Amino acid sequence: AEAVEGYERAKKATDKPVCFWVNMPQISLARIRRGEKREDDAYLLEREVVTLLAPLLDPREVLAKEGLEAGVRALRDVAYFRTQLAMALSNVGHYQAQHGQHQAAVDSFRKSLAIEPRDGRTWANLAVSQYEVRDLPGALESIESAIRIEPENDIYGREREIIQAALHGVS
Repeated sequence: AEAVEGYERAKKATDKPVCFWVNMPQISLARIRRGEKREDDAYLLEREVVTLLAPLLDPREVLAKEGLEAGVRALRDVAYFRTQLAMALSNVGHYQAQHGQHQAAVDSFRKSLAIEPRDGRTWANLAVSQYEVRDLPGALESIESAIRIEPENDIYGREREIIQAALHGVS
C-alpha cells in the first residue's frame, strides 16, 4: 500500500514520470549555481524525492497483485530507483557538508552507502565529513573503502595521507 501511495503522490504532483522527480534535485542545484533559486529549496526538494522514492523500493506488492511479469518489471524498477535514491541521499549529504553540517552529512552518506556500497565518491565524501567531526578512525576506514573501489583515484590517496597524519598527531 505504501508503494502505491508513494507512486500516486508522485503522479498527482506532476504529469512527469517518477524518474523526472529523481533528476529534479540536479536541475535545482544547477539553478542554484546560476543564482536562480534559493539553496534551501534544493535541500527540501531532495528530501521530497527521498520521501517519494523510498516506498517504491519493495516490489512484493506488485508481484502479489499483478503477477510474475509485472513483478519482474517492478524488480528492474527497484534497481533503478535504489540507485537514484542512493544518489539523492548522497547529494543531500554533499549539500549538508557544503554548509558545515558534517554530522548530518555523515548520516546521509551512510544511508546512501547502505543502498549503494560500491560508490567510491560517496565513501570519500563520508571520510571528509568524518574527518571534520574528528572521527579519524572512521574517516580512515571510509577513505580505504573509496580506494578499494577506485584505486586509480589519486585524490583518495592524498586524503588518506591527511587522515593518517591527523591520526598520528602530525600537522
